[in-house]
Amino acid sequence: MAHDDVRILRTDPTMLRSTLDSIDEAAAQVTVEFADASGAWIRRMIPTRNISRDGLSILTDHFVYPGTRCRVSLLSLHNHQHLVAAKVVRCRYLSGSTRLHEVGIRFDSPIDIALFHRGATYFRLLLCDDDATIHQLVPRLLNHLSCQITAFKSGDEAIAAARNGVFDLILLDLDMPEKDGIATARELREAGFIRPILALTTHADSEILKRALAAGCTAIHKKPFTRDSLTNAIRSMMSEPIISSMIHDRSMISLIDPFVAALPASLRELESAFAKSDLERLAKVCAI
Repeated sequence: MAHDDVRILRTDPTMLRSTLDSIDEAAAQVTVEFADASGAWIRRMIPTRNISRDGLSILTDHFVYPGTRCRVSLLSLHNHQHLVAAKVVRCRYLSGSTRLHEVGIRFDSPIDIALFHRGATYFRLLLCDDDATIHQLVPRLLNHLSCQITAFKSGDEAIAAARNGVFDLILLDLDMPEKDGIATARELREAGFIRPILALTTHADSEILKRALAAGCTAIHKKPFTRDSLTNAIRSMMSEPIISSMIHDRSMISLIDPFVAALPASLRELESAFAKSDLERLAKVCAI
């Protein structure tokens, strides 16, 4: 395969949070083809150190000159093989390893990490809690996830935000003053919010928990929580990203990109029609 024939993956950088630099893949292996002086490709199966949207780091038992052209074969979560054009940008000997070298490879074009690693899936989280400490704690506990967190201190603020924006999950405190979490959850559902709501509470009263579920909460998570417990609770409610079966056909780019860009507005219209039981409008939006 000539270098010009290598398919370059496109990516939307907004799908990943800006602080997501890399995903650890220490145990994984990838197939890398290096170009030699004659232009022939030398194929090797190599363990990776990590991978990011811009490149990856691998381990080899020999020195590789920076500037060497290469091709990296990546297998997506949906078992599609992607051949990504790249070049070596650095190579350093690992002291004390006898002959092991770490090689840095930069992709010609960024990739979408979410295609290859489930943990990189980007999602939008709304946090509603009157406790300022929780506003500081939750982002720190979830800093290993690829998420954007928007925090509010009252139910009314959260309801307004959910009406005007798109969120994949809501973390909702049940114990807020004035409008509590149960009333907030009920209004969110009445307003058409159909995604998961994870209620946070210190209550052990079974009646209160039943009322929360009846009001529309998807699940209850007890305070205090840990990084692992909160992460597991969130992951249990998150669905896999939807990936078009036509992403490998470059002629479909002009159709797929506008469709994806219009999805947030379409989803808001769907939720609004569903909340108002407007079947005619719902059918019209679904047909678009």
